[in-house]
Amino acid sequence: MVCPFEAVVPNVKERKVSKCDLCAGLGEPACVQNCPNRALVLQEVYP
Repeated sequence: MVCPFEAVVPNVKERKVSKCDLCAGLGEPACVQNCPNRALVLQEVYP
């Protein structure tokens, strides 16, 4: 399976598919940084 928008990332070794890696290495995901209405936030949730 290949996503033309690179939104789905296959991990062949683990036989799993990831949809989001939280923009690893950026500090804050691009979707959060660019949301015009500030509707998205990245927040750690504790059980």
